[in-house]
Amino acid sequence: MAYRIERFPDSAEARAAAHRFNERLRQGGVTEFELMESTFSSYRPEGPGKLIWQQYFLAMDEPAEGGLEVRGGYMLQFQGYRRADLGFSKPYGWLRLPLSEGVVNKRFAALGMLIVRDAMKREPLLCSLGMGGIHRPLPRLMAGLGWHVVEVPFHFHVLHPAAFLRNIRILRQRRGMSTVCDIARWSGLGWLGLKVLQMRPPRLRQPDIKITLEPAFAGWADAVWERSAAHYSFCAERTAALLDTLYEVEDPRWIRCVVWRQGEPVGWALLLCSDVRDHKQFGNMRLGSIADCLSAPADAELVVRAAMAELRKRGADIIVTNQMHQDWNRALKRSGFLSGPSNFVWALSPASKKHFEPYSQFVPNAHINRGDGDGPINL
Repeated sequence: MAYRIERFPDSAEARAAAHRFNERLRQGGVTEFELMESTFSSYRPEGPGKLIWQQYFLAMDEPAEGGLEVRGGYMLQFQGYRRADLGFSKPYGWLRLPLSEGVVNKRFAALGMLIVRDAMKREPLLCSLGMGGIHRPLPRLMAGLGWHVVEVPFHFHVLHPAAFLRNIRILRQRRGMSTVCDIARWSGLGWLGLKVLQMRPPRLRQPDIKITLEPAFAGWADAVWERSAAHYSFCAERTAALLDTLYEVEDPRWIRCVVWRQGEPVGWALLLCSDVRDHKQFGNMRLGSIADCLSAPADAELVVRAAMAELRKRGADIIVTNQMHQDWNRALKRSGFLSGPSNFVWALSPASKKHFEPYSQFVPNAHINRGDGDGPINL
């Protein structure tokens, strides 16, 4: 079947066809994702001076009976990233939500590959993030097309063992583990075991450390960016203007935790803390997360400890985070975090991999977390 893939046409016919595509996905049982139904992004529109912007593409065919049908599509999101070897920021493209009707109709099974190939042709230096885990169909497809696919490590710290053992579905769904978790919870062995596993060094003692909560990103965020960016092989631009675009001031969910030393900002963490209900991994817990963060790598542990203290105050049962950089992973481990299976994947197109040499040093020194790509969704 012949498809054409192009920018979302500015027509009522294309918008109606995109809506019908989403209806077919829902009828096929796919309710978590849907294709955009507008020719432009109201959330991240293009235009002069925009710090983040999106472009929408549709894969379409024309059935024999006439008319137009949408069979898939994707989104490209552009945002400034700084490479240490360049010393300045430039926009990089992120492939988001590549969707094909092949997920509900085998007749269109080959379209997924055509969609990813089209994105690679339009924007060779591409990344993608999330995707539900390294063994899911999309990361496997990308790997087959020469993309480098790597998991962004997942870490968790349990604050309330009883709530954790009662609700942690990823553990309780294994055969026999539901009973084991209940025995550990009732007997107190779970509390003791987690206390031993999460044992961490004494509180960091540094002079003149202060922690504040801020209503918005401001000059202190710009100062942290200037001091920190050069330490990372690859890092999204995290200036105050861009961060306030990503994390809108009007959204009450965001907790901006800032660490100061001798009156100077050394780092920050963007936190979330909310009650989740019937969550596929965490059941019914109060979930705390370090969604985004920045400091020089040497100060990562200070920022992690500050985030932990704030989320503990807010009654979190568990704290979770995904961090790529090796020093942030070490800081989390020293702070009592445990490692778990990651469903958060970073994929780099073949051209990106060649562009980021020496690759073996580039990946562990890149600053990638839930603030990148699709943003901190599902938290």
